[in-house]
Formats: sequence, C-alpha cells, structure tokens
Amino acid sequence: MSGKINLNNCLMLIVYKTSHQMVKYGLQRYHILQDLIGLEIEISMKASKTENRFQTGFQQPKTGLHKNRH
Repeated sequence: MSGKINLNNCLMLIVYKTSHQMVKYGLQRYHILQDLIGLEIEISMKASKTENRFQTGFQQPKTGLHKNRH
C-alpha cells in the first residue's frame, strides 16, 4: 500500500513540476512578446517621424511660378 502512495505522490510531483514549467515558460513568452510589441511600436513611431521629416524637407515650394514651355 505504501508503494502505491509513493507512486501517487511521485506522479503528482511530476505533474506539478511539468505544469509549473509550462506556466513559467508561458510567462517568459508573454514578457518577451510584450517587449517585442513595445519595440515594434517604438520603431514604427521613429519611422513615421523620419518619413514626415523627409516629406516636409523635400516638398516643392508652392508658388505661382510655372515653367516656361518653348
């Protein structure tokens, strides 16, 4: 009978350790994904600022002058 109790305890410990590792892995994965999303947003914002600077820096002045055509 004690052998069966030890086996049950051993199985419960294995299940606990396995589920604990899965939870730990899941939390690590969640934090990594959050970091990646934060970096993606940061890169997107910087790219948007750079694009806006590029567009405003190279816009043609809006004047009433037109090219003369011969």
